[in-house]
Amino acid sequence: MSLKETPAIKDTGPQGPAESHKSDWRIHLLIVVFLFLLSPVRILYVLPNISTHIPGDVMDTAEYPINEWWTAYALLDLKINPFYNNHIFSPLGQNLVQHTYTFMDGLFYTLLSPFISLITFHNLLVWMTFFANSVAAYLLILYLTRMPWLSFIGATAFAHSPTLVSYYKTASLLEF
Repeated sequence: MSLKETPAIKDTGPQGPAESHKSDWRIHLLIVVFLFLLSPVRILYVLPNISTHIPGDVMDTAEYPINEWWTAYALLDLKINPFYNNHIFSPLGQNLVQHTYTFMDGLFYTLLSPFISLITFHNLLVWMTFFANSVAAYLLILYLTRMPWLSFIGATAFAHSPTLVSYYKTASLLEF
């Protein structure tokens, strides 16, 4: 087939293929903004006290700010390996041998510690984790269905599911 014989692409008017792709990014942006605004719903009770309270109970979720603090303290103040802690039962009396160490969170806090308090950092990290979960679910469902609003509903249901919310011992949107 020569160039002269190639069928021409029809212009289907203002709602043709080129125009519809230009408006798609606006829908996705709007949905991502909605997901961002919905992500702190589970921790609304913390927001007025974002620098003094953390979501969840003191024994389980208090380990994560301790990890973040220890990483920054070990690297910046003690200048030692943050993967070694000779205070094995400190500060909550828990054995840290089988403890989940969140090094990346601590590394982010190490970088931001001159600008933000530990508890505020942790709460913002929880918020961004909820947001990242909802965006990841949105992208997966969008990939599978190609329906933005259905993907938004699925992402909201996933991000606010009792299973994910139970990690922070807070009520989910689906339980109201």
